[in-house]
Amino acid sequence: MNGQNGQHRSDEHFEPYEEERGIPAPFYLGAFGLLLWGVSVFIMDREPVMPLASPNPTTGGQHLPSQPPRALGQPMPALAADPAALAIIAGGKGAAWACSSCHGLAGEGADAVPRLAGLSAAYITKQLNDFAAGTRVNDSMRVVALALSPEERTSLGAAYAAMAAPTVAHAMLGGDLKRGAQLATAGDDAKGLAGCFTCHGDQGLGVDPDFPALAGQPAAYLDQQLLFWTSGLRHNSPDTMMNDIAKALSDADRRAVSDYIAGLPPPDPHAIAE
Repeated sequence: MNGQNGQHRSDEHFEPYEEERGIPAPFYLGAFGLLLWGVSVFIMDREPVMPLASPNPTTGGQHLPSQPPRALGQPMPALAADPAALAIIAGGKGAAWACSSCHGLAGEGADAVPRLAGLSAAYITKQLNDFAAGTRVNDSMRVVALALSPEERTSLGAAYAAMAAPTVAHAMLGGDLKRGAQLATAGDDAKGLAGCFTCHGDQGLGVDPDFPALAGQPAAYLDQQLLFWTSGLRHNSPDTMMNDIAKALSDADRRAVSDYIAGLPPPDPHAIAE
């Protein structure tokens, strides 16, 4: 291709040669990795938002739940509820985080976190007011209650009272269910104890405003509250009645009655409304 003057001359018929190469293996590996990542993200995004924490049984603070949270549907008010209250339940307000982050999407509770669905409006409102005033002790609930106005506490009580949720409570403490049934229905004359249902209503469905529904509450929560009553950490019952009752129970009695009551059908506002 050299000309007379030693200069290069292009050949119009010259076609450059380039060896054909396959796609490098790392490219395939990278593409496959991206595919797996995309599938995992898609699956994770479909997981429901679940309760994040439950109260610490010794300090009233927070710790992660000891059991996997349960997936349940959205709250289903049987009666008209204040949209602002439902917004607080789902998303919180200011310093108050979402009620559902601990009590469940449908107010069902779990572990040591109480069920709120179906409890009376008056009882829930009283407990929120007690948390705010410090007459019931729980660091996390005090933050929430103080962030809400008295009107918002009342609206939250009404919203939860109108909800029905699937039952998640069950016997889990190894308690003697026969003994638990005796304590709940008839009490123990030898210990000077009346049955739980004497105050808390037939089948533990509650009597307003001071005696909440017990049926369907998680066993761990019931057991924890009895411990709180025993120690005096909780002291907001009428005439310290619950403190005296809890002190008369042995550890075995406490587990027995908690397991028995947890297995009872909870109140259903939908059925009451019908």
